[in-house]
Amino acid sequence: MADVNLLVIILAQLLVLVLIAASVLLWWVIRLRRQTRRLMNLCQRLRAGRSTEPETPDSEREPTQEAAPDWAALAAQSLERYRHLTGKALGDYAPQDPFSARIASVRYQYLQAEQEANEATGEQAAWLVLERRVARLITLLLNNAKPVVEPENDRERLLRQRLKALRQVETDNKKLHSENATLARRIDKLNSYRRKYQALIAHLQRQTQTDDGRVSLSSVLASQDKHRDLVAKVHHQVHKADPDLYRDKRPVLAQVAALQDGAGAASRWLEQVQQAPNDDQQRAFVEKLRLTNQAQRKTIVELQGELRCLRRALRDAEEHSASDEVARLEQLVRETESCIQTLESEVDDLYAKLEVSVAPDSGGNDAVFLQLQVFAREVVSASSVEEVASLLARVFTALDWPLAFAVTHAGAQRFYNFSEYPDAGIKQTLATLEAEAEPVENERGLLLAVGALRALFPVQMQVSLRAAQLVEWSHFLGTLAELQLEHANDLYELQNHQLRIAELVTGVKESVANIEIQYAYGTEQAQVLVDNLIVEMRQLVAMAELEHGLSEVFEAAISEAADRFAILRQTGGVVDSEIAKLAQTLDQLD
Repeated sequence: MADVNLLVIILAQLLVLVLIAASVLLWWVIRLRRQTRRLMNLCQRLRAGRSTEPETPDSEREPTQEAAPDWAALAAQSLERYRHLTGKALGDYAPQDPFSARIASVRYQYLQAEQEANEATGEQAAWLVLERRVARLITLLLNNAKPVVEPENDRERLLRQRLKALRQVETDNKKLHSENATLARRIDKLNSYRRKYQALIAHLQRQTQTDDGRVSLSSVLASQDKHRDLVAKVHHQVHKADPDLYRDKRPVLAQVAALQDGAGAASRWLEQVQQAPNDDQQRAFVEKLRLTNQAQRKTIVELQGELRCLRRALRDAEEHSASDEVARLEQLVRETESCIQTLESEVDDLYAKLEVSVAPDSGGNDAVFLQLQVFAREVVSASSVEEVASLLARVFTALDWPLAFAVTHAGAQRFYNFSEYPDAGIKQTLATLEAEAEPVENERGLLLAVGALRALFPVQMQVSLRAAQLVEWSHFLGTLAELQLEHANDLYELQNHQLRIAELVTGVKESVANIEIQYAYGTEQAQVLVDNLIVEMRQLVAMAELEHGLSEVFEAAISEAADRFAILRQTGGVVDSEIAKLAQTLDQLD
């Protein structure tokens, strides 16, 4: 039973395949029948067409000849097209006309040449007419043509390109000369700054002492004038305003007289201080002034005691008006006491400064100025931030200053820390300082930024050195360091410019030498080529055996071409002179 089913399935599949094959064959037969029918119809139409043409016997057939073109009609057609495109009546060629109009003009003139040649008698005459008209047309086209693009390997084009490059090099050289002159002026300016600050070292100590002395002496004179005015008021109050009240008060009168005498003596001592020729004599007169002020202070204290006793006595006696007058005098005496205190303080300060200036152990400032001189002398050889910072570190180490500082310039920085503070915090603090900012005091010390220098002076340094001195010395060091670093940077740029100029000069010299060689070779080859061309053209004219008139025309054209080539060779001398001038300029750059 299974075998029967399998056989049925196989037979069914075979039947399906046979049906598919039959369908494909049927479709193919139908398609072939359609194509056959189409071809049969086409053949019938061809047969019908051939049957309608009259048959001519072979004996009656004549050989076909090609008809001559109608040159006049074609020329008229071209002229009409030219007029339509340009609006001009004649068909003359013009380079400013549209492209289509120029083509129509060329065709029109060529057709006219063909027409004239066709009308000529004889083949030789026709060719002469055609050549003459076509030559005229070609000359017209060449004279109005745009410059032909030269080939890539043309030596003249290379020569012009290199000359153009040399002109650019010459422009660059002029620019570099201008930059070098600017740098030279900057260097001279920096050298003048350096000389200025070197001279400042010699006068720094004297200026500092003189300025401090003048400030202190002027303040002492102002306080003394105020004290003398107050003493004069006290004297006027006792002797002129209320003479009856103080007439029998001899202690008060004596003390007021002593105050007036002391004020006069103090003024005389101050005049002596101003006129003293040196610090030693000034110190002696200031010492006498100090003693006079102390005596006046003692007199004022005694006068205040007498006035208090007098005021109590008048109050007990119920003399209120007199008591008020004494109270006003006491107020005036208290003002005098305050003034004498200020005067004593200022005189003591002046005396201390004079002692410092003449003291035998004033080697501290001398050591500072000595190190400033050493720095100013050695910093001129420094060329980097590291070298300048190293010199400053040596100066501060020699002075035994426990400070922290950093040298900053053009993005480079060098940090040193001789203080007790940690490096990280100090470095960050110094980095936040702005250039030329005002000095800032905090719990760590004095912060300042001058030029390339950023420094922190700890609090313990300000015990032995005044802040004003530290600021002044730091200003000198920072400014000198900044100027030297700018000077070194300018020198580096100048050296780079000089190297660039040297490289450019070397390259230009090589280019000029190559151009000269190639130009000489190209000129020689061009001359040989032109000479050969002239000879060959004359040989061709001689071999053509032309008529005498036509031969003269060709000979005149060849002679004119030879003359123009000779003129062109003569103008080449301009290039030779330009190359010679350029070589001379390059020699001057060396």
